[in-house]
Amino acid sequence: MDRHVLKCPQCNAPLAPAKFARSVTCAFCQTVVQVDPTTVSAARYRRALVEWTDPARHGFREWWTIGTSAWAPVAHLARGERSEVFAMDRARSLGERAVVKLLQTAGDKDAFQREWTVLQQIRRTEARGAEVFLRRIPVSILTGEVATGPHAGKPAHVFEWPVGFSHTAQAAHAAFPGGVDPRIGLWVWRRILEVVSFLHDAGFIHGDIRPEHVLLQDGEHGARLLGFSAARRKDPASVCLDLQRTAQTVAYLLGGDFTTGATPTTVPEEMRQLLECSATAPSSLPTTPWKLREELGELARRAFGPPSFNPIGMPPLEFHERA
Repeated sequence: MDRHVLKCPQCNAPLAPAKFARSVTCAFCQTVVQVDPTTVSAARYRRALVEWTDPARHGFREWWTIGTSAWAPVAHLARGERSEVFAMDRARSLGERAVVKLLQTAGDKDAFQREWTVLQQIRRTEARGAEVFLRRIPVSILTGEVATGPHAGKPAHVFEWPVGFSHTAQAAHAAFPGGVDPRIGLWVWRRILEVVSFLHDAGFIHGDIRPEHVLLQDGEHGARLLGFSAARRKDPASVCLDLQRTAQTVAYLLGGDFTTGATPTTVPEEMRQLLECSATAPSSLPTTPWKLREELGELARRAFGPPSFNPIGMPPLEFHERA
């Protein structure tokens, strides 16, 4: 291991500065030596930090303060039963994009906070595949009340921006009301089941899978789950509910009925029957989401032949960037 000895520039005697000292006095010639010329005083650092994090200094005209950070609204993304979702930028010199979920109805505060708590619990799991599937659920940044702006006083959750995932299955249905290609519906179903299988292995159920809670990957074969306010510890009845909702969501994406799982005749017969059975009698399905996923793989080979690449062609999201 290399050892470095500090020496006095005046008399060349060795120096022994105390830990974290900004200067040291030479014991031989009494010269005061500054140990690190780049040292910044605490007061100067605090002033610089205030300037760096002051939104007004960086051209922001509107921002919300949540905790100790400020966020500038970029776009309104969605409105749910109890909350609204926004794309927001960190209002400072070096910004970052995030998703901010804002509670609108005060009576739902417990459910809103439960979502945050459950997501933290899931992230502590050691279930198999965690390093992969934890990237397919929301990644938490912070939670707290909005202190400034038009929504002051409302609880908010801030999540990482899901890079590469722009549209929900609800948006895809709106873009293709007659239904997407059945091959797309099949891979979406398998991706959802993979995340659900991981959640169940971790001891949780999602509890509210629906088109607006499924986020699809741009130009690829990926899906993420959102909307964890109904998530809770797993029980047998709720396992069937999750499986049922995956089928209902895919049936809707294919241009069918969310409630019954009925789909257009353009969907292969075997796939249509499985969707309807899953949507109406989930207890008759394979016992785990992963087994159903594997069954869908066999169905795909019988119905469509060798695997093929079939992403959903959705337009990119457009934001009005800050001038």
